[in-house]
Amino acid sequence: MPTTIEREFEELDTQRRWQPLYLMITVVLNCKMLRMIILMPV
Repeated sequence: MPTTIEREFEELDTQRRWQPLYLMITVVLNCKMLRMIILMPV
């Protein structure tokens, strides 16, 4: 039992570590998409 709990905590820790990176990537991608849409000739 204790090993599974430790494993769950480790998984949560890695998720928490990766979350800001995912957020940055999505924000950057959204900005690029918005820029492309704005610069698109009508």
